[in-house]
Amino acid sequence: MMEKLVEKLKKNTILHFFVKAFKHINEKEYLNFFINRENLPLVLEFETRGNDSIGECIYLIEETGNGFGFFAEFHIMLQKLIFAECFHLKPYVYWGKNFLYYEKDIINTQNAYEYLFEAINGDLKNKIDTADLLTKSKMGQAEWVVNRYERGFDLSPKYLAKAADVYKRYIHLKPEISSKIQYDITELLGRKRTLAVHYRGTDFKMNYDNHPVCVTLEQVIGVIKNAMNTESFEQVFLATDDMTAIDAFETEFAGKVVFYHDVLRGDDTTSVAFSKSDRKEHHYLLAYEVLRDMLTLSACEGLIAGVSQVSICARIAKASRGEAYQYLQIIDNGKNYNNKKFKAVRK
Repeated sequence: MMEKLVEKLKKNTILHFFVKAFKHINEKEYLNFFINRENLPLVLEFETRGNDSIGECIYLIEETGNGFGFFAEFHIMLQKLIFAECFHLKPYVYWGKNFLYYEKDIINTQNAYEYLFEAINGDLKNKIDTADLLTKSKMGQAEWVVNRYERGFDLSPKYLAKAADVYKRYIHLKPEISSKIQYDITELLGRKRTLAVHYRGTDFKMNYDNHPVCVTLEQVIGVIKNAMNTESFEQVFLATDDMTAIDAFETEFAGKVVFYHDVLRGDDTTSVAFSKSDRKEHHYLLAYEVLRDMLTLSACEGLIAGVSQVSICARIAKASRGEAYQYLQIIDNGKNYNNKKFKAVRK
């Protein structure tokens, strides 16, 4: 009778789970494992989907789905690529419908990562659903890499070198995207010695909890004036999501500031990543515009920026080419601790 009851219990997954949990309710280690399982970095759970790629451990890197901006998502992906190398996993990146810049009208691929980049380990593209051994990435694995390389908001030399190495070997623009961006950079900057400036405005000015304290326009303009006077820069390239910054820079640095005119920018505290627009492939264009801004920042001789994912990735991209900024000033105002929570709402 008891054996039949046990067999019946095992067939009811939900009931079986609750009975198991109740049985171990006083075992703290057991409970903590299941509560934190999804984010425990060194707990790798493999599934078998078929017979493809036998002998390979495939590591599927998906989008976070938490409304992360383009380079927040990109930077976390780099960290997970580092994690994959540490444990001899074969990575494949798939950014799906939960990726903030996913464009439902693009029909040549369902993988938003491949809008702009060549597939990482593209031979796995048609094997994910039939893989012999597959494990999905976790946010905790990116955090594990951060702790391993002792990286806080700033970039330690050890972390920068590792991230740059991974970037160089894994990150490759699609040829048509690369040609287009390189043309735009050359047309915009010419041969002038250029000081790159990244100013993060719009929603960043809300100073959300656990985010860097926003750099003010007055603060960054003061630093730029000093650099222009002492470092012989001929022009300033401004990458910004904020229209008020464009107006302020054109007033302060008349005739010496350049920027891309075909970029959607905001004039309030709403992130452009959550903006509405009638332009075709709007979300794709937002991704392209911030990628071009990052690569243009990386092409300049100097950089002034607050603590931001865009400026961090510009430094990594530049280092991946074996280059370094001749002038670098990162304005770090510390971190917000105010319980002001960010809410991701895509339009």
